[in-house]
Amino acid sequence: MELKALITQNTCTSTVAGWIWYCDSCDTHGNADSSDEAKYMTKQHARYHSWLPHEEDEVEDEESIDYMDYDPALRDNPELDWQEDCLYASYLINVTDGITYRYGEDYTDKTPNKIGDIAIALEIQKRMGLQ
Repeated sequence: MELKALITQNTCTSTVAGWIWYCDSCDTHGNADSSDEAKYMTKQHARYHSWLPHEEDEVEDEESIDYMDYDPALRDNPELDWQEDCLYASYLINVTDGITYRYGEDYTDKTPNKIGDIAIALEIQKRMGLQ
């Protein structure tokens, strides 16, 4: 059973239509008017929490460099290898149709999610403060 099938219902009770982006790693979410906006906001959230890996010749004990601590004039260089781990724990929720997608999936696919374990779904709702 995939997590995305368990978080669709009642994700954000104040949102009745539109889209929600949700990061399970950070346990945070936001509203959007379209899948494009939700995808953009998810990407920005992941970039905000991203970090650069060490170069091979660097000292192993040295801490990684966080995106927000990097020089703002240089941080968006496409040659930098930002580690955006939040993207692997992010979901886009089509509230209007009641469908949850993993980040990067086909957001036009209207196949409903299948809920297989109600206990897990209820636990996720509880963690999100929805019960």
